[in-house]
Amino acid sequence: MAFTGNFKEILGVKRAQIALDHSTGAESIKIGKIGKIAFAEVVKTVVLDGSVSCGISGHDHLGQESVSNSFSDEGPLKWDYKERCGFATDFAYFT
Repeated sequence: MAFTGNFKEILGVKRAQIALDHSTGAESIKIGKIGKIAFAEVVKTVVLDGSVSCGISGHDHLGQESVSNSFSDEGPLKWDYKERCGFATDFAYFT
């Protein structure tokens, strides 16, 4: 992933089970049982005329903008965002 070259410091590496739900309009991701669990979920989709893109892999694919929540309570990686801009599209990472 191209953006990983911008990491300043690696805080740690841990195994984690990742659970994805690709249900349209209800997409979510849960990452492991580390701390309280990192989580992101779609609250509602945004209806608009035009196309939406994002700066992640797959940004050249049409996607769906959403209002989303995300939180993590893992060590120094603590955040809690409610009703922020989200984006869903298809993508694939290649190794």
